[in-house]
Amino acid sequence: MISPWHPSQTNDRRNGYELWITCSDCGDVVVPAEVCELHATMTATEHRVAFPCSSCGRRESIVVTGQDVADLLDAGFVIHGSSVAAELLEARPCAEPFSWDDLLSFHEKLQAWDGRVDAM
Repeated sequence: MISPWHPSQTNDRRNGYELWITCSDCGDVVVPAEVCELHATMTATEHRVAFPCSSCGRRESIVVTGQDVADLLDAGFVIHGSSVAAELLEARPCAEPFSWDDLLSFHEKLQAWDGRVDAM
């Protein structure tokens, strides 16, 4: 997944490496490591590498685990925290799912409705 390609002239340790990644549109592409980012996910065992495809330019990400994460960290990547939308962390009390009786009752109410809305 990661391989060195030339020495770096900058302080970014990722410079000088390239990632061999699969774009969902273009297939296998080679992307310079300095344009990629390593992100934490909701699970402790998975991370994501975000990258711009070197062929089509579309921003994409792939899941990496285990030794690939260790190799990326050795190459100078820093894990960025994952920001999750607050809505995903809120408690969501759920009602009972609809049953066939609920559906039948709703259908009967629709048939009995004459189309008028009562004034409030």
